[in-house]
Amino acid sequence: MISHVHDAGCKWCALDLDFDLPQEVVEAYLRGNLAIFAGAGISTEVPTVLSETLFERARLRTGSTAETFPEVMQAFQEKFGRAALVKEIRKRFTYADSFPTARRAARQFHEELATLPAIRDIITTNWDTYFEEACLATPFVIGEDIAYHDEYERRVYKIHGSINNLATLVATSEDYEESLARLGSNALGAHLRQLLATKTVVFVGYSLTDWNFRRVYETLRADLGKFAPRAYVVSPFDAPEASKLGLTHLRTSGVKFIKEIKRSLQGHCILPDDTYDLVARIEKRAQRADQVAKEIDHREYPSVVYTWFYSDAVLDACFRVLHRRGSGEYSDAHHVQVLARRYAAAADRAFKRGNYGDAAYLEGYFSVMLALLSPWMSMNASDDDDDATGSLAEPGEIEEEVATDGEVFDPYEECFESFPHFYLPGIDLEMDGPEEFRAGLEESRRKAPRQRKLARSMVANLAPGMVFEHTRDLPDLFATPATPGHSH
Repeated sequence: MISHVHDAGCKWCALDLDFDLPQEVVEAYLRGNLAIFAGAGISTEVPTVLSETLFERARLRTGSTAETFPEVMQAFQEKFGRAALVKEIRKRFTYADSFPTARRAARQFHEELATLPAIRDIITTNWDTYFEEACLATPFVIGEDIAYHDEYERRVYKIHGSINNLATLVATSEDYEESLARLGSNALGAHLRQLLATKTVVFVGYSLTDWNFRRVYETLRADLGKFAPRAYVVSPFDAPEASKLGLTHLRTSGVKFIKEIKRSLQGHCILPDDTYDLVARIEKRAQRADQVAKEIDHREYPSVVYTWFYSDAVLDACFRVLHRRGSGEYSDAHHVQVLARRYAAAADRAFKRGNYGDAAYLEGYFSVMLALLSPWMSMNASDDDDDATGSLAEPGEIEEEVATDGEVFDPYEECFESFPHFYLPGIDLEMDGPEEFRAGLEESRRKAPRQRKLARSMVANLAPGMVFEHTRDLPDLFATPATPGHSH
């Protein structure tokens, strides 16, 4: 997640103009009917990333006076060859990715979009792989790819090719003509026309005076005419051509546009992005707790095996949440609620059957799902609403929630401090640190005899210095038994 304090004097923030987000856009998102059409203005071809554009550099090297991008690329290819042109393109992405500031600037829009899970269709003329990497989108580059369209939840249609497939790059005038012909006849073009005809499409990162953009858009929009649904263009600059193309102009940056959608969805279904920072903190603390538990002599305290399994699950769940951030699946509050209920029910089933090791593992997964939801539920809660369905506060408003003792209430810090990092069945002590955990282990000698008996049998033949590690499947999640684990 990009950490950046908003400042009107910043070259990034100066374009984040306030605007009125149409309710139609919000409703389209909630129906899963919002699509993004992205251009170079949200990638490497902006001053915040590199000091000169590919167009400017190629024009300088060739001495060309051509005014359009494909004409300049054509001149570059004719002078230096196709291999040199491809090398020049690749070099830009390699260079931008090798500097943290440039990398963040190039991916800022993509990172912001990632946690809006209902945006599943992205169309782009960009060659980069940022949507694949930041949003976990599956690329569709050639017409034959459309056969697998329904197999993936988030898709990016790369109508000008991909840097990962050099033969598909569309750059020169000749490439453009061939590409436009294909879009007018192949399966990819037909699918994109269907998207334009059925979805609310938002164009981001385009200049409407760009001849290249107009050719692509008009080719795809052909025959739709007045039957095309309303489409929008997001740009912080004047766009007098918008109405001529049937587009409604939203004057702001692409990043600000995405943030405004998230703000408008507060109280609906989106968990705040700050939740991922919380999970990262929980993961680091869980790693320390796991190390503490693994230093305990299991011969003296056999019940420590349950904390081993619990820690495995907490670390597994945290890793998966952070690893899958780009899909947005863990930003979907309803999805996480379903998972939390499922893990809780599975842990209960395992416990009742005497599968206490499995129950400990599932309890760990449930704890992380609950941590994802807790700040959101806290910010939604009202005095007469125990289901937490109220409106979310904006991140900046959280600090203004003051408790009765005058201290600032931070739901993220509250969740972090209260997260249980140790687990011993039958022990009700608050085990916030190593000393409390050791006290819990002492108490476990006298409590939960069935669980202790099973723990003794599990570690009976386990050599000193060895620990059990739980299998990485989710036992009892679908009411199927599984083996407790293996040693290492």
